Parts: sequence; C-alpha cells; structure tokens
Amino acid sequence: MKFNMLSLWSKPVPFDPSQDIPDLSGRIIFITGASDGLGYETVLQLASHRPGHIYLASRNAEKTAAAISRIVEHVRAATGDDVSSKLTHIALDLTSFASIKGAAQTFLAKESTLNVLMNNAGIMCVPAATTKQGYEVQFGVNHMGHALLTRLLLPALKKAVSVGQDARVVTLASSSERQAPRVGLRLDAAKTDMAEFDNWERYGQSKLANVLYTRTLAEKCPEITFVSLHPGVVRTGISSTFLASRSWQIPFVCLIMWTQWVTPYEGAWLQEWLATTEKET
Repeated sequence: MKFNMLSLWSKPVPFDPSQDIPDLSGRIIFITGASDGLGYETVLQLASHRPGHIYLASRNAEKTAAAISRIVEHVRAATGDDVSSKLTHIALDLTSFASIKGAAQTFLAKESTLNVLMNNAGIMCVPAATTKQGYEVQFGVNHMGHALLTRLLLPALKKAVSVGQDARVVTLASSSERQAPRVGLRLDAAKTDMAEFDNWERYGQSKLANVLYTRTLAEKCPEITFVSLHPGVVRTGISSTFLASRSWQIPFVCLIMWTQWVTPYEGAWLQEWLATTEKET
C-alpha cells in the first residue's frame, strides 16, 4: 500500500516500506523501545532489508526475545533471509543513568560505528513521579534519558561519518509540545515530580525538550542528520495511559479513532522513511 507522506520541508512523496526502504547492508541501527509498538514495527520493516545489525534496546529481555523471534520468522517468510544473527537485545532502562551508560558501553564494545540511532521509546500522561536521578518521570524518560544516550553514542555516529558513511538520529517528538507550560520549559522544576502541573503539561514539556535538543544538535553537528517527528495519532500501548488519566475524554478519543488514528504499521512509516531515505543532493 502506498501513501503520500508530507514532510514540512518538501512536497508529498510516495512511500511503501516493502518497496522504498533501500538495501541496508552494513548499516548499524540502534532503536529504543523496540519490543512493541512503533519500535517493534520499525525493526520488523528494517530487518527485511538486509541490515548490518539492529540493536533493540528495552527493559524487558523476555518480551524483547519474543519480539525478535517473531521478527525473524516474519523476515524468513517474506524474504527467505535469516536475520537471527543480526538482531540483538541491549538492556536499557531510561529512568536510570547507570542503565543508559551500561547500554552505551555494551553497544560500543560491539560496534565502532553507528548509522541510525532512533530515540523511539517514551511514556505519556503518567501520574506525577520521578526517575532514579530525581527528574520528573516524563521529562526524565522522554528527554533526559535519550539526551544522555545520544551524547554517549555520538562518537560512534561521528566515526561513521569519518569513514564516509551516513549517520542519523531520529527522535520521536509530538505535536503535544504545544501542551507544555505557557512559559516554555520549566527547567527550574524539572528535578521535581512537577505535581502542580497536569499530566499533559508534563508530557508536553518532555516533547518540547525533544524538539529543542534535536535542533541544537543539528546546529552543533551538521555532519550528522538530526530530526524529530510527530508520528501521528497511533494505536499503541502508550495511548492507554492517556485514556486512564482522562477517562472523561474517552468518547472524544473514540471519535478521533475513527477519523485520525492509525495502526503501528502505518504510524511507523515516517520514522522508517527518515531513517532510510536517500538524501537529496
């Protein structure tokens, strides 16, 4: 199936993951939150195009192992290729700086270059809480965790560029950045649970941080492609936390489901395209 994908910087272009994702031979890819939802769907599609290696970073090893098994069987049935040796789980808890540092060390012990870092994992509209370092949990997971991971893997991205390869960082942001506090980032409160703000404002702050950090990195490291995106309204597990916190909005959300919501297969198209499309010269 084809669809017209509209980017903010170009005219609509057709995209079909089975046909339009190029051969990924030699490309090293690291995806957070890859055991389900958009992350799983992205690995499923990229794995069908002969990647060098894909690292699936997540907290739950058992769940990720099951996801890898399904992906291997899907690719074998679709293409005849055996990708079992090209998919590796890396333990990653984005609420813990120690876990993030451990994940980066594990990766760097295996690879010297990185072509695609996809900051895909996230939480949405959860109750007030803090990470192990004391950051508001949505800001901590969605932004601080991925910001630290990106910084730690930046040498591998730069190494890829130095040997003539492409390097990209794709971060899932959200149009909900507009729900951040009116004054913008409340960094003065970020190392609290920010309970005085509602769940949606805290989520919006984390997504605004994603966008601003991506923009800053793009300016500081122009040799690497940095991009943030809004995947659309996607039926994934992350949506359940929003519904639980705003039960009175369920009728409205059900209306959106019929008009705007898309499946993870469709929702992952934009991040797949951004991670793999050939650059215009």
